[in-house]
Amino acid sequence: SNTVSLRKLVNGAVTVLDSASFTVTPATWYALRLDAVGNELRAYVNGRLLLEATDGSLPVGTAGPVMFKAAVDYDDFSSIQP
Repeated sequence: SNTVSLRKLVNGAVTVLDSASFTVTPATWYALRLDAVGNELRAYVNGRLLLEATDGSLPVGTAGPVMFKAAVDYDDFSSIQP
């Protein structure tokens, strides 16, 4: 749907925290950066800030990219706690 979104999943319920239009070009690599510092969340695509949200409801948890109805390859994924 050419949309990128920042979501949380709690007990099977998905909540969209922010979303934006983003034109996806097939067979193109994108650099995705997700920042979660305190309750501030940010998502960057190719170095450009696209999404921001504030959510302090989950002080701990796991993180990772998820695609919905899309084919995807990941080059690598790392998660770092500052």
